[in-house]
Amino acid sequence: MKVLVWNCQGAGSPLTIPQLKEANNLLSPNLIFLCETKNKAQYMEQVKRRLHFEGCYVVEAMKRSGGMALLWHEDIKIKMIQHTSFTIEVQIQDTETQTDWWFIGIYASCWDQMRKQQWKDNAKLKISSIKKQLEEVQRDGGINGKMKKKELKGQLKQAYMEEELYWSQKARCKWLKHGDKNTQFFHANVRGRRKKNRMQNIQRDDGSWAVSEEDLGAEIARYYQQLFSGAEVDCLDEILEGIPQSISQQMNAKITRKVQEGEIKKAVFSMDPNTGPGSDGLTNLIQKATRERKITGMKICRGGPAITHLFFADDAIIFSKADPEEALTLMNILKQYERGSGQMLNLDKSSVFFSKNISQQQQREVCRHLGNIQRVHQGKYLGLPMVITRSKRQVFSFIKEKCEKKMQHWKNKLLSTAGKEVLLKAVTMAMPTYAMSCFKLPVRLCRELSSLMANYWWGEEQGKRKMHWCSWQRITLDRKKGGLGFKDLLNFNKALLGKQIWRLITRPNSLVSNVLKTKYFPKSTIFNCQVQHNSSWIWQSIMAVREDVQRGLIRKIGNGRSTKIWDDNWVPEIPHGRPASTRPRNCNLHNVADLIQNFRWKRALVFKLFKEEEAKMILRIPISLANREDGHFWLHSRNGQYTVASAYKELNKKGEEQQQKMLTRGETSLEDQHLWKHLWKLKVKHKLKIFIWKCLNKALPVNEVVFSRTKKGSPICENCGEAVETVEHLLFRCRMAEEAWQIAPLKWDGIDDQQGNFKRWWNALTEARNRPEGLEHIALTVNILWQIWKARNDFVFQKNRRPASKIIHQAQEEWLEMQRIQHSKDQMSIPKTTEAVVQQAVTTSTESPITICLAFDTQRKASQMGIGIVAVRGNDQVLATWAVKEYSTGNILMDTAVAIKLAMIKAREQQWRRIQVAITQRQLLKMIETKRATDIRLHSHIEDIYDLSSMFVECSFVLARGK
Repeated sequence: MKVLVWNCQGAGSPLTIPQLKEANNLLSPNLIFLCETKNKAQYMEQVKRRLHFEGCYVVEAMKRSGGMALLWHEDIKIKMIQHTSFTIEVQIQDTETQTDWWFIGIYASCWDQMRKQQWKDNAKLKISSIKKQLEEVQRDGGINGKMKKKELKGQLKQAYMEEELYWSQKARCKWLKHGDKNTQFFHANVRGRRKKNRMQNIQRDDGSWAVSEEDLGAEIARYYQQLFSGAEVDCLDEILEGIPQSISQQMNAKITRKVQEGEIKKAVFSMDPNTGPGSDGLTNLIQKATRERKITGMKICRGGPAITHLFFADDAIIFSKADPEEALTLMNILKQYERGSGQMLNLDKSSVFFSKNISQQQQREVCRHLGNIQRVHQGKYLGLPMVITRSKRQVFSFIKEKCEKKMQHWKNKLLSTAGKEVLLKAVTMAMPTYAMSCFKLPVRLCRELSSLMANYWWGEEQGKRKMHWCSWQRITLDRKKGGLGFKDLLNFNKALLGKQIWRLITRPNSLVSNVLKTKYFPKSTIFNCQVQHNSSWIWQSIMAVREDVQRGLIRKIGNGRSTKIWDDNWVPEIPHGRPASTRPRNCNLHNVADLIQNFRWKRALVFKLFKEEEAKMILRIPISLANREDGHFWLHSRNGQYTVASAYKELNKKGEEQQQKMLTRGETSLEDQHLWKHLWKLKVKHKLKIFIWKCLNKALPVNEVVFSRTKKGSPICENCGEAVETVEHLLFRCRMAEEAWQIAPLKWDGIDDQQGNFKRWWNALTEARNRPEGLEHIALTVNILWQIWKARNDFVFQKNRRPASKIIHQAQEEWLEMQRIQHSKDQMSIPKTTEAVVQQAVTTSTESPITICLAFDTQRKASQMGIGIVAVRGNDQVLATWAVKEYSTGNILMDTAVAIKLAMIKAREQQWRRIQVAITQRQLLKMIETKRATDIRLHSHIEDIYDLSSMFVECSFVLARGK
């Protein structure tokens, strides 16, 4: 192959083309690289044709400087081509030898400084240059050569990392965080992306195909021109009948003026990210037809709400009677909406679903009136099945198929167990989440999904799954308890369904709450209704987790009218929430409201009805000042709100207890949570953490473990042949390990006697984390353990014995690399120092706010406290003082909240408009600012403080200075 390289100093020069033709005829090159062309791509295409070349790649000149072009004949097989501002890089396949090689055409700057920077930034050129220098140093040898060789290897490693970064950015491979200098992998991804992005042909409306580039461009332009074409709008009066006229001429002039770019940005970013713009006109048209009884909404039971439509962003579900007249009315409404909004109905993407009792004749007639819309009998809508048959496993089998397909694709990616863990948690475990939040999945399906994930995580070889050295139940334990934090799908399903119950009881006025209540519990509550055998599967799924949710709920006392004293769980400090005191005979007190008067507890009555300890617990429950309705608290979260994570954690406790009982003496204990906590906090590669986790869980496939599980091979160590290969023998007592530890750059004094048990040794090791540089030394130790394991595998499978010096050297290299990465991350995470900005409320009044200071003294024996309130304007003008005696709860945050409420009530009585409350408790101040209590006992207090603050023109809360 011949290549012609020429700095033509301007391809438009009168002599350039003749000289180029002469050189082409004389040398007959297969490839021509021209630099400093000083021309655009259009002119270089003319040059290509005049030289009779078929291929051309151009980097255009900047004004009248620079520019490059690459020309080639059709017999040259170009696999990849890209460019920088001063290079064109081409990967070419030699058809004779079937080998690939790179051609890099360079247009270097004439300025020395710029040229050095250009060569410095190009990774491929840097790699080539460093390799040549390495060859020269290796030939020369000598003492100085060793230092130079080490320096060049470091530069070569950095150049490989730069090349990998360049190609990973072009490959856009999101799932791979760190590579292994494997740019060939990224090359394949770039080629794959380019193939996907290429459009070969397009089918026209008449069925013919557009193939050439000109036809493809014309067809695309015609399609979008037709898509965005407008039509005259008529009959607007009928369309806008339900929308009130609120736009004046002046407002209309502002609306119809040219839109500025800043206005578009402001409008888009001010929208709620979780909602889509609604079709108000279509809603009004449907509601009008419903009022005129032209469309009949759907009711799932007598007395239930009639549903006519549901909108989900750009999707819509419309319900009506299967009647030709209603179908015609509905079609007219959609046509009116099309004319008024310009949004046309796509019948190809629309369908109609009929109930079972509709005859085929009726179905055909309705479809005809709806524009011959397609009928569907089963399938999915918005990702969920529309019909749930008896075989639930068959209905939800699409989830397993999707997961299998995804994992089959991942099998081509050579990932470590740590990389597989990330993929499984981020992708696979998220795939069934939407379905599990609405339906209870079959137990068998959940187990099959877990089996799929386990098989992928442990890996397979030649189509056969590898041995699972640890049970999936152990892996699904929380990381703090010896697992890897994978989800137990059965419990995760229950936790997601529990969220639906929480929504039903906390949002009783929502549409779904009204529908389900009228259908399944019209005269009772969700917790005491009977489940009918013919209930829908979604209701049966929700009811399956009712008891689990009920155990974690407790009543939130508002006015106390809907909470039963003797039947409901309403006292947070009592186990299970229900008072244990016996109900007195002839007691006519039923609701908690009977124990409340003027927003205070009837103390004498409470002490009379309940035991002393229970009475004190009840009196510590705050009473709302706003006469709110009673609600619910979730006991297993700090703020009282139900979360899937807290529910899943609670459901998992039973399984964790069973796993703990199954552990025999000698296995890793799950009781020492600190051991696992320190492991996951180590600043080492995640795969090394997994390696230590396997050692602690006896899941590392050493010969002893393999022999005990399979009864194949020998349990004796193949490296030394002196003893049974246990984890402890392999990492500490084998001849190879002993040699490595002897030359290791660190020593752990005092823990050598613990090497007979890896867990005890690891516990002793982690105690050194508080020493100077203790964490760094632990990280280096983990790297040495990892390299010993790799050296063992090299010998067992490749018969390659690695010297101890190489083991330690590689461990140090990986440790230093991780230290550099961590240091760069720490540098990036250091916040920039900026001046503190104090924001104040903008007000037209010059009146300064009144500062209210609080002080209180508690008498614990009498359960009372004295509250002092001082109102000050400015620095020394005292406006008012109060001293109030109040009952103490014994909790400083709750007592402070009571004092704040009393102070705000006093300020309101004085008709002060602007106040500032000084609070001594920083934790309470944060709760008030965020309007979220981290303790369920403070929830009502925070709500009351927020309500009281809205009664003032200006109300702020600050941290008090001093006591």
